Amino acid sequence: MTHWPKTPVEIGGRRYDLCFTLGAIAEAQQRFDRRGVEASLLEAMPVLNLANVRILFPCTLRKYHPELDFASARQLVTWEAVYTIAGALRTAWHAAAPDPEPHDSKKGKAQHLGQPEPLSRDRQWQRLWSLALYDLRLSTNDDFYALTIGQLDALIRRHERAIHEREFLFGQLASVYVNFSMAHPKEPVHARDFMPSEWAKQAVTAQPKRRLNRQKIADGVRASMEHLMRNSRG
Repeated sequence: MTHWPKTPVEIGGRRYDLCFTLGAIAEAQQRFDRRGVEASLLEAMPVLNLANVRILFPCTLRKYHPELDFASARQLVTWEAVYTIAGALRTAWHAAAPDPEPHDSKKGKAQHLGQPEPLSRDRQWQRLWSLALYDLRLSTNDDFYALTIGQLDALIRRHERAIHEREFLFGQLASVYVNFSMAHPKEPVHARDFMPSEWAKQAVTAQPKRRLNRQKIADGVRASMEHLMRNSRG
């Protein structure tokens, strides 16, 4: 596992290190909810005013400064230090975020955290938690909340790669069996024809063609109707 990011900030001559683990995000989210602040910390930070910084800063100290309780850490956020801390929070947020995925022209856009469809905030947390404990085999809730979003994203990508490799292995075996069977097809099949992860890509690629065919059919029907209308008037 990669090292946890560490974002330093100096307050009153002492250095503090910040880290946006999932546990820090979850704690801050609960505190924002109690205050009635509309925010979804899995997607973005709220406005970094004094009140919001005083919530985020203590939560991001948990990883490297467990000896500081929330109240003690909040007292460090003064008017003189708030801008410095806000800048460090932005840096810590980006340091813990997943690396941007290269743009794929076939897909049209990158997918983040393996999550193509929009979900509510609670459903996002539930999806990530179940994926981490069941698919990624994390042993406890503490293991999950100790991760950053970037680390979780890296684990998910590695898990997806392992699935793809297993699918390719069995796809090769299936394609060889079909191509050399007694009733083999005229056109040889390929390993990707037996890979569920490839089916979704093929569906996305084929979708514009289906739309084009529907448009041609609609244009043809419209032209036929116009021809019949002209002949009926005659």
